[in-house]
Amino acid sequence: MTKIARSPEQVFRLFIERAERMASRRIFIGGVPKVSYKMTLGGARYKFELTAPDEEDFRSFLLDLRPFLMEKESINFNRVAADLHRRLADEHMRADCVHNRDGWKRVMKGEEIFDIDGVKYEAKDLFFMVAYSELFHLDSKRRDEFARLPRSVQDIANYNVYSFGLKAAQVIVPQANLIRKALKVGAVNLDPR
Repeated sequence: MTKIARSPEQVFRLFIERAERMASRRIFIGGVPKVSYKMTLGGARYKFELTAPDEEDFRSFLLDLRPFLMEKESINFNRVAADLHRRLADEHMRADCVHNRDGWKRVMKGEEIFDIDGVKYEAKDLFFMVAYSELFHLDSKRRDEFARLPRSVQDIANYNVYSFGLKAAQVIVPQANLIRKALKVGAVNLDPR
C-alpha cells in the first residue's frame, strides 16, 4: 500500500472531517455518555459492576478514534497538534493548542498508574492492551499480558477503555474546532516544510 503525501492543509482538513464523523456517532446522541463502575471488595465477595454505553455503538466510535491514536496515521493527535502549534501565527490560538495538548497528555496518562510486578500501566497502556486483545483485533501478546493481570485490574482496565476513549474525544473535538477557526481566519502558515 502506497502512502499518499498530504499537504498540511489536507491533513488539518482531514483531522476536522474525522473528528466531526467521530462526534456524530450514535453514542454521542444526548451528549457524552456516562461511564462508571462500582467495586465491592472483600475476599470471595469481590464484585465489579460496569455502567457503560452500548458496546456496538462504542466499537463504532473506537474505529473513528483509532487514527487519532495511531502514530503512523496522518491525523495522529500528537503529530497534528505539534504541527499546528508550529504553524499558528495567533498567540491566543497557540495557547489554546497548548491547552489541548496538555489535555491530551492527561488523558494518555490517566488518573491512576498501576504498578504490577514492576510494570507500570498508564491509561493508554491499559486502553491498547484491552482494545488490541479484545476489540480491534486479536493480539496474543497483549491478550496474554491482560490475562496475567489481577482480576480487579482487568475490570478497571475494561472500564478504562470506555473512560479513556470518551475523554480522548473530548480533547479531539476542541482541537478540530481550533483548527477550523485557524484555517478560517488565516492564522495558520500552510507553506510546506
